[in-house]
Amino acid sequence: MIITLNQINGTFEVDQCKRCNGVWFDVGEMVRLQNMGELEEEFSKSALIQKKQTGFNPNKQPELLKVGDFTDYHPMMLFGLPVEEDHVGFRQQAVMMWALIALCFFTTLRAINSAEFMQKFLFYPEDPFANRGANFVISNLMHANWMHLFSNMYFLMIVGDNIEDKEGSFKLLWMFLLGCLAGDVLTIMAGITRPSLGASAGISCLVVYYLMMFPQNRMRLGFIIPFRFGGGVRTLSVSAIGFLGFWAITQAFGAVFQTYGMGNVGYIAHLGGALVGVLAYATRDH
Repeated sequence: MIITLNQINGTFEVDQCKRCNGVWFDVGEMVRLQNMGELEEEFSKSALIQKKQTGFNPNKQPELLKVGDFTDYHPMMLFGLPVEEDHVGFRQQAVMMWALIALCFFTTLRAINSAEFMQKFLFYPEDPFANRGANFVISNLMHANWMHLFSNMYFLMIVGDNIEDKEGSFKLLWMFLLGCLAGDVLTIMAGITRPSLGASAGISCLVVYYLMMFPQNRMRLGFIIPFRFGGGVRTLSVSAIGFLGFWAITQAFGAVFQTYGMGNVGYIAHLGGALVGVLAYATRDH
């Protein structure tokens, strides 16, 4: 990527790495930089361009948590969902992300309108290759109800466009599929027998990958304070690393409860997908 700095007598361009955001200079360019009369101002402008194009903000506050008030509230917080604070423009349309959302929508629509279809294509841990393996694909696309679909697709929209823009459509797809596969395999290994459905294992893979790739990004959560403690609506801005830690703890506790037959959320599958996300990030070309 090229950053263009304006000079009185023309323009000056320097090279920037798309992955690490590092800047390097050719022979003689450092001398030209030293002679620029408006160096500090122009670098501030280039940093703004850099933030818009990559989501990287060198001046971002490093706090793990920041408390806000009602002015920071967002409608999605009413559903207990986080809001991405660092949403920026992208170089390309997230075609694969929207394709996955469309597949999940139409598969869920079919399942909701046909109980027979849903029962046939659930993922059965005791028979993972049911219907010649079709259950693996279809069960990870269909959801139990519209709220189940909405929450999963919301997280996919938060992280999917960022990952697809940075890593490409094919990588987004194979990470999603491998996350789903790992979730089902770990569920079988844990001895869970209850049938399952939903894309949350694949999305967990993408969420973890996103949080590790963009550690400076922030998520905003909303909560209500009871009147006896002052009352009111507050927001909590959490760094990506802090959000990852909180998410991992809740999933681990949920997985323990699941092994005892408590609840109907596939926390173990989430952890299987998350493991793929960690491995994908650890082995990526930095």
